[in-house]
Amino acid sequence: MNGLGVPLYPPSPSKTFTRPAPYTSICHGVYEAATDSLYIGGYTSANRRTGGEHGGSAGTVVCRYDKVIANNSLGSAVWQTVLPYGPMADIDGQGEVCSSFAAAGDYVFAVRGIIASVYVYHKSDGVLSKVLRLGAEVAGWSGWIDIQSGLNVHLRGNGEYVLMIEDDTVNKTNIIRWKPGATPLAAPSQISRPKSSTPSPEQKP
Repeated sequence: MNGLGVPLYPPSPSKTFTRPAPYTSICHGVYEAATDSLYIGGYTSANRRTGGEHGGSAGTVVCRYDKVIANNSLGSAVWQTVLPYGPMADIDGQGEVCSSFAAAGDYVFAVRGIIASVYVYHKSDGVLSKVLRLGAEVAGWSGWIDIQSGLNVHLRGNGEYVLMIEDDTVNKTNIIRWKPGATPLAAPSQISRPKSSTPSPEQKP
């Protein structure tokens, strides 16, 4: 950081790698130093971009590459998995473009760009483990996630994952708390604003 506390991102040191197979274009990447693993999202010849994406896109395929720094090479993918994809043509009419993905703990998380359903994949093999959806607290609804960094995940010491999901439409962050194997918390039966006999300044004409 500089003297004013502003983060600096110098171009050196850095490493440049040739685009690995099977990609024809790359959209997003997440590197984990603890395992020297790089997760890449993008498009392939077998899973092409068909167009119609809104804002950001993580692509159609995610691959994991190991020993990236140790070997100074991406090498062959440990695994690859195909993300939900179908711009604006999903069964619910909302599209299935994944806008962002993140890695934490034992999982890779990919979020759909419009209704914020999160697909949870095992880091070890890329197999789908679970789909997380927004709850009654926000009426199960989200605006668009329109940037590749729209999903961030933190693993707490108690084994709980905290997912922070951008909502561009109504300028908020949706948060999902998930602990594998734990009983989900009961959702509230009704959401209402507290009543007040005195209007707030915003409520006054």
